[in-house]
Amino acid sequence: MVISFSLEKPLNHLLNEGFVYTFRIKKRKRVGRDWFNVGRLQKKKGDCNIYLIGEFNYYNNLAEFLYKYIKYSGFDSQIEWVKHIVKLNKYRPIINGYLYRVDLR
Repeated sequence: MVISFSLEKPLNHLLNEGFVYTFRIKKRKRVGRDWFNVGRLQKKKGDCNIYLIGEFNYYNNLAEFLYKYIKYSGFDSQIEWVKHIVKLNKYRPIINGYLYRVDLR
């Protein structure tokens, strides 16, 4: 199952540094060997390994949850990252979510 990167900053971090941390609202059905693209329904960009790092729930503060991963996300601040998460979630409340590490293969 493909993982898509529609935002330039995380994609660039992945391509330049070889890995990126990414937050997703839905839990992936599988982790491990996979591939990625630059947006839904786009062609394959490369191969990757995906690791589940942690689970977020509404009892936590999302910005605090993401704090130690910010420098590996491609974003400049937790606030920028959270704004993009909220926007990509169509401004619905963030109740649960999952943090993944994606490494190039």
